[in-house]
Amino acid sequence: MPFWQSFNFALALSDHKATCSSGGFFAACDDYAFNRRAVFDFLLKNQPICAMILNNDDNGGITMKRTLSISLALVLLFSVLSFSSYAKVTKISNVNDATNFILEQEELFVIRRATFSESGKAGRSVYLIALGGSDFSLDETHIQCLQNAVRSGCSMPNAYLSAVIAQANKDIPKGSEVLLIGHSFGGMIAQQFADDATMKANYTITNVLAMGSPYILDTAREGALHRMADSSDFVPYLSMATLLGMYSKNLSVETGGYVSGMMAHSLSYNTAACWQVYDALGVKGGTSTVSVL
Repeated sequence: MPFWQSFNFALALSDHKATCSSGGFFAACDDYAFNRRAVFDFLLKNQPICAMILNNDDNGGITMKRTLSISLALVLLFSVLSFSSYAKVTKISNVNDATNFILEQEELFVIRRATFSESGKAGRSVYLIALGGSDFSLDETHIQCLQNAVRSGCSMPNAYLSAVIAQANKDIPKGSEVLLIGHSFGGMIAQQFADDATMKANYTITNVLAMGSPYILDTAREGALHRMADSSDFVPYLSMATLLGMYSKNLSVETGGYVSGMMAHSLSYNTAACWQVYDALGVKGGTSTVSVL
């Protein structure tokens, strides 16, 4: 990447006025198609200084705080680029793998052919749908905006769900077995997909794994549902189900060691060792794996 583009990224990042866990920060990263997994790893190692410097509340002038923001952004940029040698996740064996697979995608959601196996037995062909979370935007031209997240939390149709269904109809042959994994808003969409009448008629939906996602009220969801929640993460309780006392349905809770709710939501599922005891389906002590082709 040319230096001028690197510096422009640094300016954009400092202008987003974002803490290290906010949507504005990752919006700046997304503008340059960065691998989110590398960004998350950098933040994990540098939480205090990122939170202090990137919380840039000045008016864009040449201030010491802005200078520090730009400096940190450049360090972040080259750190991210240095992580490009990471081996991408191709075999999902646990919740960490599933979350990292989602985070390393450049697209909001992807559909991939895969092989599902259990207890070392011969695998079978499946389709994996991996869904990313909200961008915290209020711009409704973004299908992952907060308004659509609210609609999903109320079990209502939304543009993100419609986009996933449309893509599935194009990419997945009828009669195929489908597994879904999603983080945050993506896990909510995964639950709605498994409750959609047309999708249930077209496919055999066997499992939904949702990390940091609220329970979505359903009529007759197909397949098993496994929800993962860090004990500090408040997002798994942000849906209509909580008002009806159903927030704990299909929920496994672990402590990843984060005090901040947003840090737990952003970092626990792809880094905390406590999630490694859950297999690719979200079953504690299970042996299921999904190998992405």
